[in-house]
Amino acid sequence: YLEMAGQEPGRFVVIDARGSVEDVRHRVGEAIDRFLATRGAPE
Repeated sequence: YLEMAGQEPGRFVVIDARGSVEDVRHRVGEAIDRFLATRGAPE
């Protein structure tokens, strides 16, 4: 996965899963928000 993510950063997101479940959930939410923002999705 990391190799694919390095080759195609526009298709993959690597999320640091260290920390609490809440920390990881927050990172996932931020990644989703960034993804949607680049596609003109409504907030």
